[in-house]
Amino acid sequence: MLKLSDSYLFDAPRDQIWPLIFDPQSLLHLIPGCERIDQTGPDEYQSTLKLSLGAIQENYQVQIKILEEDQPRFCRMHGEVNGKNGIISGEAAFELQAEGKKTSLNYQGSAVITGALGKINARFMEGVIKTLIRQGLNKLQNQLTSNEPVHPN
Repeated sequence: MLKLSDSYLFDAPRDQIWPLIFDPQSLLHLIPGCERIDQTGPDEYQSTLKLSLGAIQENYQVQIKILEEDQPRFCRMHGEVNGKNGIISGEAAFELQAEGKKTSLNYQGSAVITGALGKINARFMEGVIKTLIRQGLNKLQNQLTSNEPVHPN
């Protein structure tokens, strides 16, 4: 089982951050490799990602379901990433904590990886996934501080 946790400090109040995290148009530009994202229900999203995970590059179909939400503070979700070479299935949660005019995002998650993806070294996969998350958070920070829309991937 893969486990991740990390934090990020935004130079913006959480009431500006929260809506962008759940806006499909914003997410399309924030998530590395995201080619399409649709909100299919009040608490459900589907997307297509084109990513390289190790030596495996392909398109992945992603389904996310929000399990618990306390706006603008906390969210817990279940996700499944499906590709020809495997499936990543797991849960993640994040918390936004106000720190004056800044906001700390703390997240943790765990996932089971099957198929050819599951044969990739776990530490390598953890590093790749953390890098992708960090890239998305950096793009969000840039959007918040520049007040300009994020450019497509």
